[in-house]
Amino acid sequence: MNAFIGDITKNITCISPGKTCESVDLLFNEDPSLQGVVVIENRRPTGLITKMKFYQKMGTRYGYNLYMRRPIELLANNKPLIVDYYTSVIEVSKLAMNRAAEELYDYIIVTQNDIFFGVVSIRSL
Repeated sequence: MNAFIGDITKNITCISPGKTCESVDLLFNEDPSLQGVVVIENRRPTGLITKMKFYQKMGTRYGYNLYMRRPIELLANNKPLIVDYYTSVIEVSKLAMNRAAEELYDYIIVTQNDIFFGVVSIRSL
């Protein structure tokens, strides 16, 4: 049996590219279990910001002052792994493991007909 990645997808918080880093900080503080946020424009995923990378940037010498009132798209990964709902779990596993080391544990974004459907964590995979 060939399992599709869409079968193990979960929904997470999405934001528009113009949202400020301050609003993303609020999201992460309101939901400590949230590990990332997908940037969506016209129902299509355009980026991903993980909690770890967000706070790494905020924790730099001038990060907080530099980014807090600026759009999240400045910090988001604008080339996240995006796969179709009907891609096999095995194929997605291969694609995920071939990512750069710093992106290895990032969410995998799943679309259906190019529209955002949800995400899959490496743990779920």
